[in-house]
Amino acid sequence: MRVARVVIESTTHVRMLWLGGLAVLLVIAALYVTYVPLGWIPPDDGLMGQMAERAAQGERAHVDFEDPYSGWLNHWHATGFKALGVSMLSLRVQLAACYLFALAVLAWQLRGVLPTPLIMGFVLAGAVV
Repeated sequence: MRVARVVIESTTHVRMLWLGGLAVLLVIAALYVTYVPLGWIPPDDGLMGQMAERAAQGERAHVDFEDPYSGWLNHWHATGFKALGVSMLSLRVQLAACYLFALAVLAWQLRGVLPTPLIMGFVLAGAVV
């Protein structure tokens, strides 16, 4: 009887911590989404948009056009253009989604090292700063 009660309390505690972590990520998402359409960085935004358009047309990076960024960033942005439309906002939405995913992965990696409330505090502080 004692073992069953401890397991139930432990399960409830873990569920509450997960809900707290999800609430923190939702707060961060709400804060971040309000800033997504604001401001721009002229060299990067224009260059990324042009590379995405060229990649969407079938051109190859480093062969048909110069690509100063490594990896498949232009193809990732071209996919965003196809899914969300050709605009700078679609690049920002992709950035916001990756940022939130990175925060979730950070919290997941820290779960065995730090207590969950401290992890949520670090993630929230890192997102705000």
